[in-house]
Amino acid sequence: EVVFYDDIMEMYVVYPEILKLYDEQVKECGYSNHTFRVLWQYKWLLEDAKYFHQISVKQWEKFYEDAKKRYIENNYSLRALYMKRFSFYKNIDREEADKAYKEFLNCKRDRMCDCQACERSAEVEYLLYVGEIGLAASKAEALFERQMTCEEQPECTYGDFIDYYNKKIAEGDADYIEPASNLCETLKNAIARRGIATEFIPTILLFYAMTGPTKALNYYKKYWSFYETCRNPHMKFNFAMAAVRFFNNLGDKETYKMSVTSDFPFYNESNTYNIARLKAYYENSAIDIAKKMDARNGNTIYMDKFIRMTKMSE
Repeated sequence: EVVFYDDIMEMYVVYPEILKLYDEQVKECGYSNHTFRVLWQYKWLLEDAKYFHQISVKQWEKFYEDAKKRYIENNYSLRALYMKRFSFYKNIDREEADKAYKEFLNCKRDRMCDCQACERSAEVEYLLYVGEIGLAASKAEALFERQMTCEEQPECTYGDFIDYYNKKIAEGDADYIEPASNLCETLKNAIARRGIATEFIPTILLFYAMTGPTKALNYYKKYWSFYETCRNPHMKFNFAMAAVRFFNNLGDKETYKMSVTSDFPFYNESNTYNIARLKAYYENSAIDIAKKMDARNGNTIYMDKFIRMTKMSE
């Protein structure tokens, strides 16, 4: 429930207690579908830790080693765990991420693995990570043509591509604007209709902030509350960063008129808002989160991304 209701941080509080109950269940009754479910959900804990600066690398490794031990005890393949290890380390340690990805490919599939669509998405994620856009596109064909689908795919793969395209657009490569725009239209409709892949709401906002101020305004007005209620630091950082880019691109204007609901943090009846105040609100938040994420990761990836992606359009 904490995963599906976006209170993932709570999972790290309750899961050690769940593992105690798991051990008691195994001791008294042996392994069952219930104990299988606990180990299945362990993957979610390992996967989502990358989003939370509150979870140190040392703490993650402790969870990982415990999960690995339990998987081995039950004769499950470690393929799924290596997949999560790559995802966790890709913004921390390139060598460790590469090693985990190779181990993932070398391990056999079994009932503990994610579905084939999610695994294919992980392969695409890795290829985008190492800059192999051609290979990534080739791998993604089966997803984009819906030959491989699941509840989250291909929508999450769309988001990964938009994220990659945003980086290239920020570097000045306009060739990526059209494919990014097409994917944004498809993904934002899926988010609105089915409530999936919401982690890419900030990714779409950033694309519009860089390429279309009117669409950026409309998307910002629709989803500003996403930022206010979100408990995921990584997602809050990305939204705040995109909002800063949007307000940066408004140029020398001191105020901006927009109609928002009365629960907006800076609501006033005139619907006129001070741009510097709005920008500072999101900028301070993004920088604070970036510093905390970078401190956990031992690098400056988040702060570097903030500086790179919030530059004003030329």
